[in-house]
Amino acid sequence: MHMKEAYYAMFDTLFEYWEANRLDDLGDMLSDLSPYTFKSDEYVSADPAEYADWKDAWAQIVGTDKDATPSQVFAVACTLLDYYADNLSYDLGESWSVLQKGLGIQPDEVAMAV
Repeated sequence: MHMKEAYYAMFDTLFEYWEANRLDDLGDMLSDLSPYTFKSDEYVSADPAEYADWKDAWAQIVGTDKDATPSQVFAVACTLLDYYADNLSYDLGESWSVLQKGLGIQPDEVAMAV
């Protein structure tokens, strides 16, 4: 999966979860991460720093300009979720397990991904 495609997949999966549960902190996080706020190639997220963080995590976990496996995409997404949960004390509910299922990650692959 390409980096931008993976970002959209992560966002869309979490957005569906938010629509079903309306967790305030998750909604706040998604407003920063939204790739639909700007219609340009220059900006991918509503807060450009968020996509820059995604790219940095991608480079560390996957490698620059490389495609990722679903478990690698999950690991990159967990980097962002962990930041919001740990540093901003956001309650993101079951976001991790929702992403795991949405990306098709098997339980035995989770330990390898993170």
